[in-house]
Amino acid sequence: MEYARRRKRNRRKSSGAGRALGALIMIGLVIYLFTASAAGKWLAEEVMGPAFSALSELPMFSLDSMDNLEQEISSGDDSVAVSLGGGPTSVNQNIELPAISCFALQMGAFSSEENAKSLSDSLKARGAGGYVYDDGDMYRVLASGYGTEAEARAVKERLVSEGSDCTVYDLSSPGVTFSITAGKSDMDGLKDGFYALYDAQTALCAACIEFDEKAMSPSEGAAMVKEIQSELTSSCKSLYQYADTSPALSAISKCCDSCAVSLSALTEGSYPSSADFSAAMKHALLELSDAYASMLRDIG
Repeated sequence: MEYARRRKRNRRKSSGAGRALGALIMIGLVIYLFTASAAGKWLAEEVMGPAFSALSELPMFSLDSMDNLEQEISSGDDSVAVSLGGGPTSVNQNIELPAISCFALQMGAFSSEENAKSLSDSLKARGAGGYVYDDGDMYRVLASGYGTEAEARAVKERLVSEGSDCTVYDLSSPGVTFSITAGKSDMDGLKDGFYALYDAQTALCAACIEFDEKAMSPSEGAAMVKEIQSELTSSCKSLYQYADTSPALSAISKCCDSCAVSLSALTEGSYPSSADFSAAMKHALLELSDAYASMLRDIG
């Protein structure tokens, strides 16, 4: 089984060219020293000149080859290579672990976790998520998450106009490209698994908005979340099969498990009012978004 960065391979391939280029620099220094004398002039014109001409005609040191080498080193390939076997029917494809877009409303940031939890409880009582995000320096209290910055800023401006101070905090994270080698029959299932968390986060984000806009009941909200949780679990089955073959696939599988458990707990909870369920659903969205973004950063 293989789990490696192709960029590292490219660096190893280019090390031979670096040593040859270093040798040329040393030769140039010798030429400079010898050209200070008549003998040196003859050596430069009759010996070193033809030597350089011959070297320049070698494929590795032609202008085109040097350009290609420079492009290979500078462009790099950041894909994560994972080989899952598959024998003679194996194929290689690039599969994207999609980026996450989550722009959260931050209602406060504290150095004290106790103060953050106090604000969190107050927000939950009013139907907000009250998710406490620890960035390593501050405890940030987040009310809800949105798929675009424009949506988050629109809500922020309305809240500020009503007297609630808040800001937009970006929980987004870029995606990661995998170069997967596996059997043809397994590839489609793996693609579903790679998109499972992205699809669940996107669907839950839309469900939070729909729940509030339509003033739905807790049972109606639970039905929406149960469908999202079921789809997440089903899409991750292929990943679970290969979880032990690669650290990266193991990390994705564990994240899927954790998020599925959170969604399941949401559907099985008891909620006296729609505001209570709305708060729990927003909290679950931020928890899922945080887990997914953290996993992307760890792999990337």
